[in-house]
Amino acid sequence: MNYWITTHWPPRDFSFHPDPFYYGVWVQDKLQHVTANMQPGDLVFKYESSTGRSLQVQKPDGIIAIQKCHRGHMGIVAIMIVESVLNGNQDTEEYTDGTNASWCKMATAKGHDTNGFVSLAQLNSLLGFGPKNRMRGFGTAHSGLKQIDKPTYDRIYAAFKSNKSVV
Repeated sequence: MNYWITTHWPPRDFSFHPDPFYYGVWVQDKLQHVTANMQPGDLVFKYESSTGRSLQVQKPDGIIAIQKCHRGHMGIVAIMIVESVLNGNQDTEEYTDGTNASWCKMATAKGHDTNGFVSLAQLNSLLGFGPKNRMRGFGTAHSGLKQIDKPTYDRIYAAFKSNKSVV
C-alpha cells in the first residue's frame, strides 16, 4: 500500500455541467509518470486550495458560461481510497484567462472520509514546510501529487481525525 497527497481546486457551481475533477486523482497530461507507483487500495489525502481558475463551459443551449470555483478550505478535507488506476483519460479545460490545461484522470477513488480537517498551517508544519508555503507547485515534478511515507501519513491522519470536519 502507498500513501499520497493530491491537490485539488475547490468545487465549481456545476448546475448544468457535472464536475468530473472533484474526486479521484488527476494530473496534467505531461505528468502521468508521477502516478507510476499508484495501485488500488492506496490512501490519498485530498488538499483543497482556497481558489481555482474560472472555467468556460458551453451550456446545452450553446451559450458560453463562466463557472467560478467556490471558496476552498485551504487544507486536507478528505481521505480517498484508490479504487482503480486508469490509463489517463484526457479532458481539456478552457479557462477565462485564455489558458487551457489537459487533465488526465489517473485513478478513481471511493470511501471518502471527510470526518476531519488539517489546515494549511498545520500541514506545512507536518511536512516540514515554511509557514508561507501555499501548496502551489506541490508534488513530484510540480504535479500536485506526491507519494508520502507511512510515518508522514500517520502524522497527517492523526491531525485530520483530531480536527472538526469543514465539509
